[in-house]
Formats: sequence, C-alpha cells, structure tokens
Amino acid sequence: MKDEIAIRVLALFAGLFVAAALWILLVWRPEGEARRRVWTVYTVEFGILSAILVPAYLGGAWWVGAAAMLAARGGWEFFRALEQGGEAPYSRTGTLMGIAAVLSVPFWPTWFPHLLLLAIAVAYAGHRWAAGPESPLGRCTSTLVGVLYPGLCLSILVWIGLSEEGFGLLLFVYVLVEINDVAAYLVGSSIGKHKLWPTLSPGKTLEGNLAGVLATLAVTFPLAFAVPELSLGRRLGAGLLIAVAAPAGDLMASWVKRRAGIKDFSSLVPTQGGALDVYDSTVAVSPLFYYFLLATST
Repeated sequence: MKDEIAIRVLALFAGLFVAAALWILLVWRPEGEARRRVWTVYTVEFGILSAILVPAYLGGAWWVGAAAMLAARGGWEFFRALEQGGEAPYSRTGTLMGIAAVLSVPFWPTWFPHLLLLAIAVAYAGHRWAAGPESPLGRCTSTLVGVLYPGLCLSILVWIGLSEEGFGLLLFVYVLVEINDVAAYLVGSSIGKHKLWPTLSPGKTLEGNLAGVLATLAVTFPLAFAVPELSLGRRLGAGLLIAVAAPAGDLMASWVKRRAGIKDFSSLVPTQGGALDVYDSTVAVSPLFYYFLLATST
C-alpha cells in the first residue's frame, strides 16, 4: 500500500511541476534576476520535498530522526529570532526540550498529545502577563513558547506519521501545504495586485491567497488514494482548514521575524531562508490537522 501511494504521489508531483513550469514559461515569463530566482526556487523545491517525503516513506527511526534534526535546526533559528526581538529565553534548554519531545514520540501514551492544548494556553497566558522579558517568569514563558513551536508542533507531525495510516495522512497534509504555498507564490508573483499585509508580509496578495485556497481544495480530489479512510467531506474540510491555517502559520513566523528585524530565520536554503522559513506552515498546521481528524472521526 505504501509503495502504491508513493508511486502515485510521485506521478502527482510530476504533473504539478510540469504545470508550474508551464505557468512560469507561458503566463508569468519573468526576466532578469526574477527569472533566475524563480528557477532556483523551482529547483530547490525538489530538495525541500525530498527532505520530508523520503524519511516519511522509510518510516520509524528514519522519520523520527529527520524530524529531530528539523527540531534542532528550527529550535535554534526560532530562539535566535526571539533573542533578536528582545526576549531572553533559555535557548539551549528550550532547543534540547524540543528535540527531546520529538525523540520521545514513539513512547507517548495516546492521551499525551492532548496536553498540547493546555500547554499552548498556559504558554500564551504566561507570556502575555509576564513581568518582563528579563524576569524569571518572562524567560521561562518565552522558552516554553519556543518549545511549543517548533518542538511540540513538530512532534504532532511525527505522531501523525507514525500512526497506522500515517504515511498517507502525512502526505496529504504536507502536499496540501506545499500546493497552497506554491500556488499563492506563482499567482501572487505573476499577476497579484492587491497586497493583503504589506507591512508584515509584502509578498502576499489577495489573488495569490485565493489561488492557494482553490488549488488546495482542488488537490484534495486526486489525493483521495492517499487517505481512503477520509470521506470527500472530511478531505474538503481538511483542505479548507489547511488553506486558511497554512498562510496564518507563515504570517506568525513573519511577525516573529519582523519583530526581530530579520528577513529570514537563517540562510540555510538558497532563496528560501532557514529551515523554519521552509517548513513553518507545515509545523504550524500539524496540531490543527490532528485535532480536525479527531473531531471528525466517527
């Protein structure tokens, strides 16, 4: 079953990459520096996809190990941004806690992910009412925020991937996030005119976001083979959730970067920025997708 899903996903991505290339060549037709940049983005996307899909296919320790590496790099980037934004988290401790959360996923009891909701509420409330960034409470709560994102949110993604239908579910959520982002980027960069958040995220346009929503919903149909346990209604509901939550996750990351006075979390990936610049939306969407599945299960 996993092999069949993998083959079909490869075929789907091949079709989507061809469609993207035709859009660039026939509709957008960028020139000069824009042309070089878009084709670099196009090429780098292969590596971005492989970094998630290959370990997800191999499963087990490969998947957990790859996620732990992302937690390590993403945690470092996020805590660094918090520090540049005036916070004073216990960065090393927070990064190690995030890695530990990912590595411990195979040993979680079934009720453990639900603690995420409580942790989010406590972290937000504590961070909102902390006496100041340098106070012990302020330092602890900003550290907890960094453990939750990306650490615990990424742990939920690992939890999904290790479940019985995990490979298909993981492909479903990841492909939809990627399609949403790519469609918004291609349409917004080529024909987008109306800026949505010019200060926070200058590249986002109304046209691009609408294209992202439509593309995300459309791809839920050919992805039915990956998640046969999800009805059409659940697939469309998940698609709509992801189409809204993925840009929101990206905006949250943009707010952190804007507050820190940086454009990207790091320069790890050419034209893309850091690990969190690449996977921020997927990490942020994971808990919402997980609880959507629970809420709509019969």
